[in-house]
Amino acid sequence: MIKIKNLNKFYGKTQVLKDINISIQKGEFVILLGKSGSGKSTLLNMIGLIDEPNSGEYSFNNTDLYSLNSEEKSAFRRDNLGFIFQRYNLMPLQSVLENVIMGALYAKKNKAAAINKAKALLDKLELSEHIHKKAAHLSGGQQQRVSVARALINDANFILADEPTGALDSANGLKLMQILKELNDNGVGIILVTHDESLCKYASRIIKMKDGEIISDEKCKDFNKAMLNDNNENHAKLKDKIIASFSFFSQNVKLALNNLITNKLRSFLTMLGLIIATASVISTISLGNGAKADILEEIKSLGTNTIIIHKGSRFGDRNAGRIKDLTYQDLELVKKLDYVKEVGVESSLSGAYVTYQKTEVDVIATGVFANFLQISAKDMKEGRFFTEQEEKDAKNVCVISENLAKTLFKLESPLDKIIYLKGQPLRVIGVLKKDKQERDGFDVRVYLPNNTISTKFDGKKYIRQIVVLLNDDVNSELADSSIKQILEIKKGVNSILTFNQDAIKKSIESTTNTLGLMIFGIAFIAMIVGGIGVMNIMLVVVKERTKEIGVKLAIGASPSYISTGFLIESVVLCSVAASIGVMIALMLVYGINLLDAPIKMIIDSEAILLGFLSSTLVGLFFGYFPAKQASKLIPAVALSDD
Repeated sequence: MIKIKNLNKFYGKTQVLKDINISIQKGEFVILLGKSGSGKSTLLNMIGLIDEPNSGEYSFNNTDLYSLNSEEKSAFRRDNLGFIFQRYNLMPLQSVLENVIMGALYAKKNKAAAINKAKALLDKLELSEHIHKKAAHLSGGQQQRVSVARALINDANFILADEPTGALDSANGLKLMQILKELNDNGVGIILVTHDESLCKYASRIIKMKDGEIISDEKCKDFNKAMLNDNNENHAKLKDKIIASFSFFSQNVKLALNNLITNKLRSFLTMLGLIIATASVISTISLGNGAKADILEEIKSLGTNTIIIHKGSRFGDRNAGRIKDLTYQDLELVKKLDYVKEVGVESSLSGAYVTYQKTEVDVIATGVFANFLQISAKDMKEGRFFTEQEEKDAKNVCVISENLAKTLFKLESPLDKIIYLKGQPLRVIGVLKKDKQERDGFDVRVYLPNNTISTKFDGKKYIRQIVVLLNDDVNSELADSSIKQILEIKKGVNSILTFNQDAIKKSIESTTNTLGLMIFGIAFIAMIVGGIGVMNIMLVVVKERTKEIGVKLAIGASPSYISTGFLIESVVLCSVAASIGVMIALMLVYGINLLDAPIKMIIDSEAILLGFLSSTLVGLFFGYFPAKQASKLIPAVALSDD
């Protein structure tokens, strides 16, 4: 039973309901009669819990309804009340069947059972042939009958009808009233608002209102008392809840995609920021991956797991001249260590240039041992490297880089040709294969026996740089520290400078990761800007669909359902933007790599996943506020929005 006590409602300073006190039994056919502005529709809204009073009490079957929270009020409306509106308030782009089963899906009831029940209701209301038509394609009378079926889908105890015949012609109006009378005869309570006194013949009770007050309450005839339906509590099974949740999700995804298609330009401009940001995130990470791979390849070409030893505490050490030079005894000392695989030297010749016939080229000339290939991990393109005996005998032989071979000899084979290094003749015995990072025309190098440089070029008998190749299973940092300590015992404190290639590699990896993180941060800021655009457009969507939100709330959708629906739409919008951004990034990376750029961009699945998830999370974050705004709407206020 409905019981209202001392109910008051103000709009601003205007009081539209004044101390309303009424009780309504299930089975009654109550007509709230009065002229426009009498407060009858406002009272109906209060009974339907779609508007809030300023004061008063409202109980239903001894339950205080005003003590319920918004979620509980939605559940009460869904399970006990059915609404019929003057303007039908159907979802115009959904089918008749989809409109009718909405309330059952909000209650998470068995979908198949709800569809069967909806079909039975539509058949009884002579709408079975229109079941799959869009609601917008029906006549006014047909739409109003669909709203009756929607009101009955959850076995409502009361039907609340606000001027239900107001937009119908007399024939359809008569048919609707006959339907309501039949429902009432079967025990459904009817509370109908009208200003048409001719409808009073259907009522068992007429409540007349004027200026927000009840001026008369007349019982016209007896009514069939009926028990309240006590099976409306949501006892949905887990399977039904899952199916209903999936239907809810798919319906909102479909709605979001439909909005994208309907508002193409607006949607594209909204997504543009996120598209660019997603493409930027993936492209910058791909560029960072390519740069890192390029640098690590270059480090690899310098020698894997190697340590380079110089004298002095640092580069440019002014006291280096006072420190004892590295000697061959030092080299032998290092070579005897258990964790050392090979030891070599590298001695640079300053001011080096090479002459062949009429061509003269500035080069990098380096004296090395015969084990240079093993230490440096380089390969021969043609010919051979010099032997230990040739190094010991200071032979005038050399191996040149591929770039120098192309510069001096063009298409001619360089093997056994004589070139002149600073005027000294050298026989070319081999050509080193070009590394991936070497660019054409650069890295022109000459490698010759170290003993040849020291005896025939600069006369320096000391070692300028020792290169150590460690065993594969050795920790290079520990080995570095150990070698430095051993040599400093002999040379003195701060007399040895070492470079650990693995440490350099880790440092570069750390630097590139930091740089990549910084670039990602910049791209993410662009995502946030795009997210603000999404938030703005979702606020516009909420405004455009305010009436739709009001209808859904009135027929039982909970505020959390409304907010989740708009969140899904926001995420779908951002996911579509992210997908487009990923495709653009893939095309961009592929196109740049086709141009044979100096750095190859490398895409990995993590970059794509990061770009996609970042955009989606932005949609979730920036969609929250509009979704929350939608869920806080008062149903009656939303329904009055035009």
